[in-house]
Amino acid sequence: MRKTLVAAGLLAVAACSSGPAPARGPERMGGGQTSADGAVRVLSVKLALEGRPNAQGATCEIAVANPMKSAVKRQCRVIYYSHTGAELLYPQETWAEFELAAGEHKVLEHTCPFRTAKEARLEIR
Repeated sequence: MRKTLVAAGLLAVAACSSGPAPARGPERMGGGQTSADGAVRVLSVKLALEGRPNAQGATCEIAVANPMKSAVKRQCRVIYYSHTGAELLYPQETWAEFELAAGEHKVLEHTCPFRTAKEARLEIR
């Protein structure tokens, strides 16, 4: 009887795990990373701090590419981090939409709103 219950339990687990994969949340990526679905590759994330007393107003350039053979449309936002690694994000930060043709490379730009930012990453969904 115990073997029957264990077998039935394994079948129940297998039945629950089959089917479509759950939707993924947003992904945070730095330079050299590719999204889980392979549709967006972040080539680099550069926060231009040279000669600036702080990061506020600095340009953040994010180079992205689409290695797929079809166009992709995604939403993104830039997440900034302080020198301690703390996340800097406005509560109502908005998502911007971008589109990449098959094989296209593009540079996205964002103006840093934070004085204490030292690093940035791209978050896509």
